[in-house]
Amino acid sequence: MRAPLVKPALLFILALGSLLSSRAGGTLSKPPIPAVTGQHPTAGDTVATRGALRIAALLEGRRIAVFQTAGGAALADRSLGDSSLWNDGSSLGVSPTGDHVFATLVARSRDATAIVRMDLADYVVQQTSVISDSIPYPWLAVGPRSGRLFIASGIGFRIAVVAPARASTVSRYSAQRDTALYRQVTWFGISPDERRVFVSYHGAATGGDWMELRGASFVACNDFIQRIVRVGCVSAHGRIEAYGRGFAAATGQALMLVDSGGNMTRRFDTGLGPRVHFMEFVSDFRSQVAYAIAPCHSGDVLSRISLADSTSLVPAFRYLSRAICGDRIVASNDAGLLAVLNGASITIVDSRTGAVVSRITTPARVLDVVFIRG
Repeated sequence: MRAPLVKPALLFILALGSLLSSRAGGTLSKPPIPAVTGQHPTAGDTVATRGALRIAALLEGRRIAVFQTAGGAALADRSLGDSSLWNDGSSLGVSPTGDHVFATLVARSRDATAIVRMDLADYVVQQTSVISDSIPYPWLAVGPRSGRLFIASGIGFRIAVVAPARASTVSRYSAQRDTALYRQVTWFGISPDERRVFVSYHGAATGGDWMELRGASFVACNDFIQRIVRVGCVSAHGRIEAYGRGFAAATGQALMLVDSGGNMTRRFDTGLGPRVHFMEFVSDFRSQVAYAIAPCHSGDVLSRISLADSTSLVPAFRYLSRAICGDRIVASNDAGLLAVLNGASITIVDSRTGAVVSRITTPARVLDVVFIRG
């Protein structure tokens, strides 16, 4: 079902004008790189490091910073918008070609969301699109095939789809969810074939929902399976990711695999222990593994879970580290690296051995990261 368009307020139009700089093409101002941990390269050094694996970080305070994963050298730190006009978004996305990073900014008035793009060749940031609605859209995922941007609301379940080449055209879809009840979206993602988008909730409503592409439109999961109020189509609690034809999802205590109809097929002990309220992990379908992380107030544990194990007699997990904790974990499966986020720091970890590759200290709390090749 398509959500109704909401006419943007005149105040937001004026605010958007303040976001854009005087540079041609609507480019945001490009301030000097502030003090961050690591070497500050010259323009020549930045070009010379493009062949190395980099990591882009969305920082609290409307900023994107870029670092080398090996050694943590700082390559760029860019402001995204005026603090009097904008709040942070929740996530980053990288284009399939690795040329651009995308992020969202929510208007202070909460009735509009701007999409911004960083060019990874020169680290120039531009505003590309605006989504106007009565609720904010802080969540973002980039289609791995098409490069389309899928933007999700932070309340209820609404999505907007934008093709970067036609940034002014926004397609909208929604599932009927009571925004007074489903008030906190804690995760948003997209399947590799871009035929499903999914969210998880926390708070008064907990669980997961998805919308599935049928014909030319996305259809809510409760249109073809039974849905439990306050739980959703998937009985989950925390992060949810596409895995095979279904999902991998945290439950608060364990990791479970779910089929395409929302039914649990497998359940795995994470090894994090009974004190950990388990909500955060990342999976790799090709290797059939997942990595679970404990929040730092509960313990220092990073575990590797084999999702191919078929017997309950042998634990499916093994400890990668008993000295790493964090709020979010991101994988670069091709490079065999993990990024663990904890406050204003990023720990780069070898996903095979658990060895720390580098520790990066950032000038503000890290909200999300993406790995960048080239």
